[in-house]
Amino acid sequence: MPMRHTKFCVVSRACLESNSLNNFSISTDGLASALQRSASALKTAGNNIDESIGLITAGNQVVQDPESVGAALRTVALRLTGTSVAVQQLQELGEETDGVVTTVSKLRDVIMSATKVASNGFKGIDILDSNGNYRSTASVLQDIADIYTEIEETDKKTKSNNINLLLETIAGKNRANVAASILQSPDILREAIESSENSKGSADRENEAYLSSIEAHINQLQTQLQELATVTINSDMFKGIIDAATSFLNIVTQILDKLPLLSTAIGGLVGYKLSKSGLGKQLNINRKPVSILKILS
Repeated sequence: MPMRHTKFCVVSRACLESNSLNNFSISTDGLASALQRSASALKTAGNNIDESIGLITAGNQVVQDPESVGAALRTVALRLTGTSVAVQQLQELGEETDGVVTTVSKLRDVIMSATKVASNGFKGIDILDSNGNYRSTASVLQDIADIYTEIEETDKKTKSNNINLLLETIAGKNRANVAASILQSPDILREAIESSENSKGSADRENEAYLSSIEAHINQLQTQLQELATVTINSDMFKGIIDAATSFLNIVTQILDKLPLLSTAIGGLVGYKLSKSGLGKQLNINRKPVSILKILS
């Protein structure tokens, strides 16, 4: 199976703002909404944060609906894997699966055949790199976008239908409008990626600050609690952990009681982060410090 390789930054609101694309018709909130729906699939498909932002920006040029763009990019990322697992995931998401190619070799053949034009020596666009690994979604779509007009002209001359074949293979009929928006906007896709990359310095600084912040520690705590929930441990050991954690939280609570404003701020941040992740609902956390016994009972 071809491998994916990517580096994806932790996305916070300030990180998005530092990557904001003032020259394009999408807001920070729009980027956040689209990334919420597509980030995981795009990361798995080998895209970094800059490529993901570029795809969202180009896809939104015509559609002007970031939520729809995010869902469509998730679909595109899955369909470009050429696996039966992708079909199952698309079905679970309620997405159309007609025309999904379920083998990598066949998917390569379909896309390469549909993208054979004079400018690439009639070799077509490959979804794999020279090492046999998947290329990122953005790099594949950028290459197709650069020859999109040429494919259209070839279709007219040969009375073929490669454009529609590409759109339906890559995105399916229900999401083809977003794919078309990207493929018809090669310069916007390239410029949006470059614009995001040029803001990388400030984004990296923000990301570094985020990783050392309370917000990041809460995310780490969430992961650790989830891991703990899957492990069977000795009851005495478990009681010891609870007692130690309770003692610690009692100390923190006493401090926070003396600092009501700080207590409200931290409690609100904890409640917000955990509720956003879904863990807050499981643990019934609102905006107040909660006893570890209540959390684990």
